[in-house]
Amino acid sequence: MNKEFERSKPTMVTFDWPAYPKPKADFLADQTVAAPGGKIQFFNHSSEVTEEVEWHFEGGTPSISHENNPIVTYEKEGVYPVTLIAKNSEGESVLTKDAMITISEAVKDIENVALNKIATASGQCAPNEAAKYAVDGNVNSKWCALGDAPHWLKVDLGGQYAISKFVVHHAQAGGEPKAFNTQAFRIEISDDGENWAEAVKVTDNTEAVTERSINLTNARYVRLMVDKPTQGGDQAARIYEFEIHGFPNEKVEIKNLSQLIEEMNEEGEIADEKTVQALTLHVTSLEHFHRQNKMDKVIKHLNGFNVLLNGLLDNEQISEKAYQLLSQQTKKLIAKYQDEK
Repeated sequence: MNKEFERSKPTMVTFDWPAYPKPKADFLADQTVAAPGGKIQFFNHSSEVTEEVEWHFEGGTPSISHENNPIVTYEKEGVYPVTLIAKNSEGESVLTKDAMITISEAVKDIENVALNKIATASGQCAPNEAAKYAVDGNVNSKWCALGDAPHWLKVDLGGQYAISKFVVHHAQAGGEPKAFNTQAFRIEISDDGENWAEAVKVTDNTEAVTERSINLTNARYVRLMVDKPTQGGDQAARIYEFEIHGFPNEKVEIKNLSQLIEEMNEEGEIADEKTVQALTLHVTSLEHFHRQNKMDKVIKHLNGFNVLLNGLLDNEQISEKAYQLLSQQTKKLIAKYQDEK
């Protein structure tokens, strides 16, 4: 109506209402490795427009479920796929994760394999907030890094491990405000420390502790990439503990020591050729007694090799990294041959 109180001409507005979308299937599990008879819970993370779900569990009981978060029992050893079909009135989305579930007696050997392993990082806030404090088993200590994100934390497991799960303890787990919890991060794995594959990606975390199970995957190196360190603008990364759950997946042999000595020498972790020769001579003796099947002497020389490593570390003839890797391998060999006696 205008100022003369005359009615205006009618107008019409039209618009196209967007089509109702089809769902997108997605899901997680609380674990991907279990012993025979073990129970695994699955969680539906499909898009919000999902109206109905249908699960298929090969080798599991039940084999089919329409629950949102079903619990499934696997009785026999094996590797199994899981399929989720998300449905609504407009259609359906099918997601199959091949070889997602591993059922094995080896589950008894699963532990936090990152504990006290060699860790390096893109930076640190202070000497008492260095990378090693993220893998020391103590949630009262932390790795902290300043500067612009992304920040990274790399763990060398010292050998091949079959990895099943990661647990990240953020700021709140160590007693800091929830606002400092990591919001976005990635976890990458590698066999050689140079070529990386993404295993986990999280973009919306708010929790104090994040757990992510993955298909059982072999790797030696694991890298945590912190893309958004907090819930706000603070750019400091705060990780109170980084757990890597798995079990050893390499053949433990004396020749592994020789390979490690060569690798550490190439990386400059051994002071000189005289030290290399001392280490190599000891391993040659081990191989000699092993060929003669004299296990008592093998174990005795392995213990002697550990004493040698301690002395070389004290005299700064080998680095802390070389000591850790060679010592870990020696302890594995001692355990192996003691079991075989």
